[in-house]
Amino acid sequence: MKRPDGTTATVLRYMFPVVEDNGEINLVIGYGLNIADRKALEEKQAILVKQLSLQNTQLVDFCNIVSHNLRAPLVNMTMLVDFMKESTDPEELQLFIAKLDPVIKNLHTTFNELVESIRVKQDIEVEAETMNLQDVLERTLDSLGTEMNSQSVTISHDFDEAPDIYFPPKYLHSIFHNFLSNASKYRSPQRGLIINIKSSKVNNNIILQFADNGMGIDLVKHGQKLFKIGKVFHQHTDAKGFGLYMTKTQVEAMGGRIWVESVPDEGSTFYIEFTKQG
Repeated sequence: MKRPDGTTATVLRYMFPVVEDNGEINLVIGYGLNIADRKALEEKQAILVKQLSLQNTQLVDFCNIVSHNLRAPLVNMTMLVDFMKESTDPEELQLFIAKLDPVIKNLHTTFNELVESIRVKQDIEVEAETMNLQDVLERTLDSLGTEMNSQSVTISHDFDEAPDIYFPPKYLHSIFHNFLSNASKYRSPQRGLIINIKSSKVNNNIILQFADNGMGIDLVKHGQKLFKIGKVFHQHTDAKGFGLYMTKTQVEAMGGRIWVESVPDEGSTFYIEFTKQG
C-alpha cells in the first residue's frame, strides 16, 4: 500500500461481504493491518537461515579441502623426516632436504590459499564500488606487463552494453588477473593467443565473459573438479590450481555465479554473472 508521503507499507487486508436476505452482496466490510514489522522480521529470518545453510556448506567444503589438499604433503613430510632420522649418510641427508623443501613450500602455499578463501567467504561486509571495466582491464594489463604485450597476443573487448560493474574492487581486479593470466599460461602452441572480453546486461544482472582460443578443457573429464582447489589440467611450471577456485569463491561470496564452455584444442569461454546491478 502506498502512503500519502510516497512510501509503501505492507498491509494484510481482511474483507467480509455482507449478504442480503435475497442472497445479493451490496456491501463489503474490510480492514487492514500494517504488517511491515512482521514482514521485515520474516525477511531477516530468511537471510539468517540462508547464511547458516551457506556456512554449513562451507564448513563441509573446508573439511574436504583440508583432507584432500593438506594430508598428502603432511604424509610426505613425515616420511622424509623419518628417512632423515634413520640416515647417517651426509649426501643422502642433503637429498632428503632437497626433496623436503618443495613439499614445505607447497604446504605453505596451500595453507595461505585456504586462509584467503576463508577470509573471502567470511568477509560479508566487504565494500563494493562502481568499477569501470575499461579501467580495470588496463590496470590488469599493466600489472601483467610483458606477459600480455607480446605480438602473438591479441586482446579485444566490448563493454558498450555494460561499461560498469558494482563489485568489490579487490575481487574484480583478481578476477581479471586470473582469467588473463590463465589464458596466457594455457595458450595453444599452434597459434597466436586471442582473448575476447565482453559484458552484457541481462535483466538486473551483468554477464562478463572471457573467451580465448587456447588449449581448452575436456569438461566431460574435468568438469566436476574444474573449480576445485589445487586442480591442474595442463602442464605448466606456474600452475598451482588456485586461480579458478579463488575466482569462484569471490563471485559466489557476492551472490553471483560462474560457468564455462570449452572444447579441447579450440579454447574456453568463462561466464560470470554479477547480480543486483541496477
